[in-house]
Amino acid sequence: MRRLTSSIEAQFDHYTVEHDQVPPQELAEQHALAQRVISDIEEDHSGLSVRTEGWYRVVVVGSTPAEAKEKVSMLQEMYAPHIRLEQEHGQYQLLREFMPGEPLANIAHCRRMNVESLSAGMAAVGDRIGDRTGVVIGETASIAPRPAVWDLFAAHETKDKSGLTPIVAVPGSGKTFLAGVLLYQAVRAGAYGVVLDPSGPLKKLAQLPEFRGIAEVQALTGRTSRPGSLNPYRVIVDPRRDDPDYNPANPDYADDLDRAAAAQSQYEADVRAAAAERISVAVSVLKMMLTPARLDHEWTETVLQTAANTVGGERHHNLREVLEAIATLAGEDENVDLRTCAKSVYQDLTMMSDLAEARVLFPERGTTADADDVAGDRIRLTVLTMPGLQLPPEGTDPAQWTPQQRMAGPLMHMAAWLANRLVYELPRYERKVLFLDENKYLEQTGAGRTLNLRIARDSRKYKVRALVCSQLPDDYLGVDGTDDKSALTYEVIIGDLGGNAHAIAGA
Repeated sequence: MRRLTSSIEAQFDHYTVEHDQVPPQELAEQHALAQRVISDIEEDHSGLSVRTEGWYRVVVVGSTPAEAKEKVSMLQEMYAPHIRLEQEHGQYQLLREFMPGEPLANIAHCRRMNVESLSAGMAAVGDRIGDRTGVVIGETASIAPRPAVWDLFAAHETKDKSGLTPIVAVPGSGKTFLAGVLLYQAVRAGAYGVVLDPSGPLKKLAQLPEFRGIAEVQALTGRTSRPGSLNPYRVIVDPRRDDPDYNPANPDYADDLDRAAAAQSQYEADVRAAAAERISVAVSVLKMMLTPARLDHEWTETVLQTAANTVGGERHHNLREVLEAIATLAGEDENVDLRTCAKSVYQDLTMMSDLAEARVLFPERGTTADADDVAGDRIRLTVLTMPGLQLPPEGTDPAQWTPQQRMAGPLMHMAAWLANRLVYELPRYERKVLFLDENKYLEQTGAGRTLNLRIARDSRKYKVRALVCSQLPDDYLGVDGTDDKSALTYEVIIGDLGGNAHAIAGA
């Protein structure tokens, strides 16, 4: 800018000083404008004299070339003579400029102006961040701070998008604190909240005066835990017959000749799917209790799967029945190798079932542990804690884990299933917030990945805002061979990723 103004002044002085002549009108106007710009920059301290440069284009769309040209003519007539049509090559690249994050197609037609002129032409731009209504998650870093507001349920109610929200950041960056802030405001606004917080800091939410009588803390481990409360056969429930999905009036059955029969058939199919899912989860839980050496045995998978299939997938069963089925295989099966493996597996699992931490997975003999644990309408916030849980250290060989550390995986796994159940048993029209901490342990098994995928897919129709914590974006991108859930994610919260270039690139 200094170079341009100096050039104009030199030409102006050439006429007026060197030759004592009146300069051309256009040069005189340019000189006056240059003087005004320099004066604004040097003497104005309000910030409004800041000069800007940018590329400001208007995209005109029409169903036919003739319609597009007609719209362009209307624009030219409306803004004449201050608008000019420049039809350039590379229309596809120019169109991509209007997509956030895309680079400039070219650097031609750059415009320079002061910030007042720019703001006058961009009335929709301001320092407001986020939605008009919702929860407050922060404030803008400006002279006059404004709250940054996030509508937790706009994705479900107005945009028809997924409610899965990964919170990605390094340890100690405030993921749990942010989740607590969101939960506090959402529950006070009338939503239901379900929290799986193994370490337990969020249980203090239930002690707040405003949550007295509407919040409860359930300890899934420790002295006060209920035996069998995480029994896989109990946690995974059958579909409800009165669910709208099984109503013959549902549009999904509009093309069926007998809509009632089609709805009943779908219900029965989903009941069978729930039974199969219980068997699959039971097998996964038992496998997580075994050592890597035992898992590598060629007959281990067969023993566990055969025993679980023998017990069946009905909801009144429990894991102790699977242990008894394994004991039966160890004593009666015709295959000697299978009997030998079954005997070893039974001994290992019996030892694990006798741990104090295992009482929530293995109900006491003679009981089914079918006590009702569904939160009533009075309870708005349910916090699931796991005091005393011994998580295995990061990067250690699973073969070196203690029995208590091996038990952490199954407990975390079933606790996440219970949190998911408490949310999805609520009416669909109710707003809900689900928070899962330590989500990395779910991705280690097929059943856990299925749960994560279900949360991502069903959060929209069940109106659930699912906040899931992780330390790396890879947990959602599927780069390690797991399911890619990035396409099922509409909103993401990225925190401090440290100096990890791989994590930054994934984000």
